[in-house]
Amino acid sequence: MLRLFSTDDISVLAQNVLGTSESDTLCLDPMDAVKLEHPVISRVQGDSANSHCLIIHWALDINLGMMCELGYRARHGQAWRQVLVLVNDWLREQSLCQLSGGTEYRVRLRCTILGSMGHWSDWSPESSGQTSESPPVGIPDVWWHFENSDQDGKKYIRLFWKELKQSEVNGRIRGYRVSHRWEAQSSHTELTLCNTTNRTCRIPAPTGSGNICITAYNRAGESPAAELGLKTLHHRAFALLSPSVSITPINEHSLQIKWSAPRAPVTGYVVEWFEISEGVTCDINWKKESADSISSVLQENIKPMKRYAISIHPLHSKGLGIPVSTEAYSKQGAPLIGPEVSGDHIWESKAEVIWEEIPINKRQGFIRNYTIFYSDKTGPIRYIVSNALERRYTLTGLLADTDYQVQVMATTDAGGTNGSVMNLTTKKSEDGDMGTILASLCTLFLFLMSLQLLMCFIRRNVMTGNLWPKIPDPANSSLSSWIPETRHQDCKCSEGAPDSIVSSFTLLERGSDKNTAFAIKSMHLVGEEKMTSMNDDGKRPSDGECLHCLSETPACLVHTLYHNVSGGSQYASVLHYKGQKTPPPFFLRSDSTQALLHDLTPSPKPFENPWFSKSAENDSELSQDISLSDVIVGEEAIWKNFPLLWGLVSEHSGDTMVTPTASFH
Repeated sequence: MLRLFSTDDISVLAQNVLGTSESDTLCLDPMDAVKLEHPVISRVQGDSANSHCLIIHWALDINLGMMCELGYRARHGQAWRQVLVLVNDWLREQSLCQLSGGTEYRVRLRCTILGSMGHWSDWSPESSGQTSESPPVGIPDVWWHFENSDQDGKKYIRLFWKELKQSEVNGRIRGYRVSHRWEAQSSHTELTLCNTTNRTCRIPAPTGSGNICITAYNRAGESPAAELGLKTLHHRAFALLSPSVSITPINEHSLQIKWSAPRAPVTGYVVEWFEISEGVTCDINWKKESADSISSVLQENIKPMKRYAISIHPLHSKGLGIPVSTEAYSKQGAPLIGPEVSGDHIWESKAEVIWEEIPINKRQGFIRNYTIFYSDKTGPIRYIVSNALERRYTLTGLLADTDYQVQVMATTDAGGTNGSVMNLTTKKSEDGDMGTILASLCTLFLFLMSLQLLMCFIRRNVMTGNLWPKIPDPANSSLSSWIPETRHQDCKCSEGAPDSIVSSFTLLERGSDKNTAFAIKSMHLVGEEKMTSMNDDGKRPSDGECLHCLSETPACLVHTLYHNVSGGSQYASVLHYKGQKTPPPFFLRSDSTQALLHDLTPSPKPFENPWFSKSAENDSELSQDISLSDVIVGEEAIWKNFPLLWGLVSEHSGDTMVTPTASFH
């Protein structure tokens, strides 16, 4: 045991079986070699009178002048700071100032005897304490975007701001407030637009003058406001930067971007970047650079094998310039999946394959090209390299009716990944060529049909004449207006004669098995013939009435049927009325469409009238011409009822009457 405040001689004696040895004597003052025990911190608390100070309470059982060293750091800080403290009495309380308000600190303490060459004691266990809060002293760093609403069509402003530095918070931030402050001379009061704990806010774009103000607040008060002038916000963007921008990866978590300085003066730049992802909304990262900067290092939220959209916004005193944008990876990798391939069109000797685009989240780099591998079961594997812009390719030179396997590989700067395998079979024949031939034939057929229809339309009169020949209309004949000199009044009919006289003319009939020039129908056939006749009271006479004159009164109307074809069809009827002075012949057209002359037989001569026919036994005799003089047997009154026949009779008899000729139109 050494005694303090005295001098002692100290030596060391060493002894073994071989002998004893003693060291030199050392004169030692115990105060120069003593090491005190470490102090104990009992409490750390904030100073209510000063928000930037801490009061530390500690204890050490020694009544000597001591020199202590006080170490402190913020709770989330790494570096320790030391402060020397002189202790001349028993008071074990020490104030630590020049700290941030509302901040938690870690504190430790060690001591040594004042004025001695002794050693420092060990550090005391750490204790924590927090200073009193005070209003934040930092100004929020703000950025914004204009947005248009799809629902109401109004314009909105999306505001972004960064957290204050820890030394500027002076406590714990409780929230952020966005307000519209009018100019000082205005009578309008400040209007709060948004109050949130987030670091972004979307507000309707205010109109008029004034500023948009953003402040951070804690329990002690608000920070100074970041102001955005409304006139500056609404100023139209203009081009300032050159479009040349280069990006260089520094490591997996940082990128360096460089740009050319614009000719026009600027007040600064805002560099903005965010991760490009399908179906996921990513936060926007941004930082401000000074006006003389031409590069920036991006380190916040940068991950390898993720694509980022990067934009540089020049700031001007009157507004915001048009940004220059690009995309980049800090590190690229091979795609996580390959393209899904499918066959679009397959022919005999070629096939078109298409493949799906790889999602951005799984590309892990820029797709530089695609490689198409294909082969049959026996042949070698062939490949074709396609550029990255096309996602379809037509394979040519394939064998007909052959199975092929097709696979597509997507390649980035770091490597490639194969996609799925597709099996396809080429066709036996070119359906496309057959389809083209059929289409050509159909087109040619339609063209010819159209041409034929056009020709038929142009020559419709000729076609109509050939297909539907015109049948002469007796109503248009010159005989319709010809009146013979001897009229029908000469015919004196008996009292039983009908009021109307009807002459029925039908086509001449030439039998196939008998050579009969003329035939008079029997009474039975005459009764069955459809005739169109009318009497004075509008009634059609019966067959018996029509035959009355033929059977009983020879001077009256003789009904005969004039046939030329088998089956006999009625052609026309001529009507006139008894007692009419100049009865114009009236022709009723038949419904028959049969030609007047079915068989081209020679017409009779003017002096001939084939009228009677004999039995089949006398066909050879009846085939010769019959003279009108042989027919007329003295019954001139009968023939006067038939003007045409009467004219022939008169000409044959040598009279001066001129025989009329009929013409049809």
